[in-house]
Amino acid sequence: MRGQALVGLNEPANADALDVEGVSSVFPREYWDLLNELMERAEWPASRRAMLDPYRNLVLPTDREDELMRALGDPEPSDLRFVERSEPTLTLPTADGLGEEYAHRQSYIDGPCVRAAGAWALARGAGVSFVDVEKGWDLAHDDLLPIGARELVESDSSEPEWRAHGTSVLGIVAARLNGSGCVGIANALRHVATATAVRSRSEPNRLSLAIVDSITHLASHASEFGDAPVLLIELQVNIFPEGVSSDQTPHERLRPQDGLPVEVFDLYFWLIRLATDLGITVIECAGNSSVVPGYGGTLRDLDRLRRMRGDHPQPLFDYDGLSSGAIVVGGCAIALGVEVAGSNVGSRVDCYAPSLGVTAPWYFDAQRRVSLVRHDFSGTSAAGAIVAGVVVLAQSARRARGMSQLPPFAIRRLLQDGVGDCNDVSHLGRRVGTVPDAASLCSAALKQ
Repeated sequence: MRGQALVGLNEPANADALDVEGVSSVFPREYWDLLNELMERAEWPASRRAMLDPYRNLVLPTDREDELMRALGDPEPSDLRFVERSEPTLTLPTADGLGEEYAHRQSYIDGPCVRAAGAWALARGAGVSFVDVEKGWDLAHDDLLPIGARELVESDSSEPEWRAHGTSVLGIVAARLNGSGCVGIANALRHVATATAVRSRSEPNRLSLAIVDSITHLASHASEFGDAPVLLIELQVNIFPEGVSSDQTPHERLRPQDGLPVEVFDLYFWLIRLATDLGITVIECAGNSSVVPGYGGTLRDLDRLRRMRGDHPQPLFDYDGLSSGAIVVGGCAIALGVEVAGSNVGSRVDCYAPSLGVTAPWYFDAQRRVSLVRHDFSGTSAAGAIVAGVVVLAQSARRARGMSQLPPFAIRRLLQDGVGDCNDVSHLGRRVGTVPDAASLCSAALKQ
């Protein structure tokens, strides 16, 4: 959409069509009511509300959100996928569970980049509400139990990969500093929630509902507790080659296994924009870029990709000057001299963080009653979680001093510009961004 004419939509004759068995709406009635309230609170003009109108009555005989968006002319999607896709290598902690403290292995806590521990004198996460959106968590893990995360919607967490992924992300952000296991960047973060994009096996892709749930929850907490709200979206979208073209050489073209930020879909773009207009800081993963053997591992530059709208290619992030406001995070490798690693690049990527060999909680082995830790969490999933933790610290530093939260676009600008002791990130010999330094970002946020 974004001003595009919609052709061939089969709108129901009346609202009762939304209740027909076997027919799915993008937004059930109760969610549309929530959206109306949120748009009213954000003071959206009629022209902006119209961007979500096509989803009001769209119904198709499917529960797959990607099929629903395809009918609206969005790029051809394959599925919502995890941003981190490699198979983890089993890493066992001490025999009695976590036992040992793993903070010394967490380079983002007290290493050459990020240096989260350096900001703990300023803040540890109090005064912030946080929601992680993805497909599952293992909340029985010893590193997650003390967090007391609230599930906004009960998830179908039967897939071990889903649970392990969410456990790693949530642990990086908020695991407690208790002398055992991993420690989170924002280890005093009190109001933590999860919102699943998987309602059931018959509804595998409902990211839109998860975002609405998160916005509603965070807006409520901001109103009730005065918390600064932060939302992390730990998913990427995969698009078939015919959906996006490239002016790059053939080996650099988009491949089906590659991922893109979720906001390339209009629906997600406008929901994220609604969140930022409500004062919610949104962190979004830039998506992983495959390394092609024999071609020197060239990464994908999002600026050189084009959407195909009929026969007319358009820049992937051409929003007529409008941004979603999300902080888009790429990944880098510290051992390679802070080089981009396995991540998309481009002007839409606001900052970077470590994305190779990251130590994080893994999953709870119920059979052996052992909480496992991994040392190989990778991809922009890891990077996104690290930046989310740093953003929480920056907002927490302001709230601890009675200051209002820093607006989403303001904190994004600080990350884009790089402040204080941040590390420059390079790709093919040129600077493409920075890795934030936690203490420097907190100090800069306090000066705003």
